[in-house]
Amino acid sequence: MKKPAIVVGMIFAILIVLGFDCYGHGNTIYGCYQKKDGHLRIVSSMKACRPSETPISWNILGPQGPAGPAGPQGIQGPAGPAGPQGPIGPQGPQGMPGPQGPRVYDANGQFLGILPAIWDGFISVFIPTLSKFIFISPESGDVDPFFPLVYLYFEGMNCTEDSYVDMNMRYQVFKLGSNYFAAKEMPADCLNIKSVFAPALGGQCRPRSSTCIPVLEYHEVTLPFTMPVALPLHFEY
Repeated sequence: MKKPAIVVGMIFAILIVLGFDCYGHGNTIYGCYQKKDGHLRIVSSMKACRPSETPISWNILGPQGPAGPAGPQGIQGPAGPAGPQGPIGPQGPQGMPGPQGPRVYDANGQFLGILPAIWDGFISVFIPTLSKFIFISPESGDVDPFFPLVYLYFEGMNCTEDSYVDMNMRYQVFKLGSNYFAAKEMPADCLNIKSVFAPALGGQCRPRSSTCIPVLEYHEVTLPFTMPVALPLHFEY
């Protein structure tokens, strides 16, 4: 009985290696086992078995085994290249307004502005409604003609055509005659200036070589208080 079993096993192994692709359907192999002598032949269908043979079949793949244990963690790989910069995020909400600076009043109780300071002996006050600073003389209570010293720049000879002020006047209120002026809130222009005039220096127009100078347009402003202010000034913190 052992000899037929050995023969069957050898034939089975050879046929699996050489020919199961030709006779199997999917993962199933069909065979015909000779009842008399134990001879086994591989067929394409169990219908091919003779009356003296027993049809048999088996699967190429066995049942799936249990999952093996997890392997050890691998070493960390090198850092990848930096990615591209992301898009700019949306603008955040506006923050809470900060505390207001010291408030400035004249002797009659007029509110003048905030953020008082001393510049060359003059009292500087920021006027919130104009977003400009004004320099008040501690002697006259008004804007001194020499501080800030105003130069008017002209595109024409002999102080003709339009006049402008220089960049030093961007944030200041200044006085010409009995009126008050300030630079407009706009970018500076670089113009070919041909003459200049300083009202506080005797009112003499002086020629100037035609060079490009950054200058600002200006306009008359209405102060939110009466000038000259009553002295002395006092502050509330």
